[in-house]
Amino acid sequence: MNYDPLILLTYLTRLTHVGSDAYQSSSLVAGCVSSTGDIVFALDASGSIEEENFVRVVQFVGSVVHSLTILTPQTPNGFQVALISFADSADIRFYLNTYTDKELMLAAINVPYTRGRTNLDQALRYSSSLSVQSTFNL
Repeated sequence: MNYDPLILLTYLTRLTHVGSDAYQSSSLVAGCVSSTGDIVFALDASGSIEEENFVRVVQFVGSVVHSLTILTPQTPNGFQVALISFADSADIRFYLNTYTDKELMLAAINVPYTRGRTNLDQALRYSSSLSVQSTFNL
């Protein structure tokens, strides 16, 4: 099962408002572990999220990535992952083809909590452009 990057963004945005146990749910991960595709995570690092909830979302993203098979020349049936964080502006932290090493990708997920306004529109535009430009050619 493949997930639309915007659906995943919505899930992660709502995650901080449903309780502390929600980020431990593996139902999203279980449905996509054996698939191939592109996942663009957009992390809300704005002041409206609060730092404790931001940490939960970062942990959730890490658990999803940890459960995935990452696309490499040796594993052509895997995922490419990109990460965007947003507050006053959106920042592409890494592109879909930046990492083929899962440990390096997991380290890069630990982005700072920046506070500020919630510039979701820019994150959505970046997410859309990243998924359109995706290729599975390494």
